[in-house]
Amino acid sequence: MSMCAIFLQKMHYYSELHADEALYEALRQWRFKQASTESKAAFIVATNRLLRMISNFRPQTEEELLQLPGFGGTKAAAYGAEILALTAAYERHTSFPLSWVEQEVPEADFQAWLLKEQERKRKAEMDKLDIKRRLLEVISRGERIDELQEQTKMDRRSLLMWMEELDRDGYDLEPYIEQMLEQVPETEREQAWQAFEQQGDCYLKPILQAVYKQQEFSSKDAERVYEWLRLLRMKFRRLNSSVKPGEAS
Repeated sequence: MSMCAIFLQKMHYYSELHADEALYEALRQWRFKQASTESKAAFIVATNRLLRMISNFRPQTEEELLQLPGFGGTKAAAYGAEILALTAAYERHTSFPLSWVEQEVPEADFQAWLLKEQERKRKAEMDKLDIKRRLLEVISRGERIDELQEQTKMDRRSLLMWMEELDRDGYDLEPYIEQMLEQVPETEREQAWQAFEQQGDCYLKPILQAVYKQQEFSSKDAERVYEWLRLLRMKFRRLNSSVKPGEAS
């Protein structure tokens, strides 16, 4: 492990020991709202580890935010102002730059933490492989998302995220996706497809708005719409990734 990597790990370790739980919870609530607004997974907006560091070191300027690993210029432009508004409400007892952290971390304790982290990552990877295996089994039987949820004991949003990862891994989910999309009126699928072509596939909320205009949805109905939009997006991305330059009409 390089010296830079060791320093970053020590920052993570220190943050886990000294994070402010009240600020951490405020940051988690902010992340939840932001992820819902953007139709993103929460960890894409910010990982728990990054939120821990923010709650511990409490940056007060964009320059300080950018000193935290995992917080680059794109995130600063998108979320910096809102995060700094949260951290400003909390008194800070440390300072930037963060070179002092290394001296505050007992080496023996840090090494013990590293061993636990390695075991945690190994277990997480095994759990991930098991989830994928179980998910592929129920998909191969053509079971619906409700049945998938019962089989795997996972929430519906997580199931769709895992399906997206399986699709990125190269598994052929097209027959299953087509089966699920048959439940959606063809006109709505066509409108969503056109919206993907015109607006791109990064965000689902503009696609929903393009299809349903100003129509109001309950949270449950909106969740179901986002489900089939995610499925259609997988199909859209797969088709477009297979189109070579010069072949698109």
